Amino acid sequence: NVLVIDDEEQVRRHLKSALADEYQADTAATIAEAEEKIAKKTWDFVFVDLCMTELTDFGGIQLFQTIRQQCPKTKAIVLSAYPFDGQVKEEFKKVLKQEPKQEQILTDIQDNYISKIGDENYIGAILNQLSTLA
Repeated sequence: NVLVIDDEEQVRRHLKSALADEYQADTAATIAEAEEKIAKKTWDFVFVDLCMTELTDFGGIQLFQTIRQQCPKTKAIVLSAYPFDGQVKEEFKKVLKQEPKQEQILTDIQDNYISKIGDENYIGAILNQLSTLA
């Protein structure tokens, strides 16, 4: 089971379609919708858009942390138009500041971080990432 959380309808539609051959995929357009779906079902993988702007510019970070804490067996993968450096890394550090293994968590996030910009085939990168994690 794969859940795609992104506020861009086109991204949700393309990812769901690309995943449909091998995975049971669903989507969520808002953080509230995502939280509801996460509470009702066990997910193998969850793709979280970093910039779910309904809460803050980087609202997906808080959602990522919620998934990590409430669903430790679920593999959360961050999607973003931003590279994993500078401001993005600092925003993750703010959310993870109470975590004793912050550096290991940041490494795991970076290893499972897919950019939607600059990689014309980010859907291919997502499918590749799933095949290596499955």
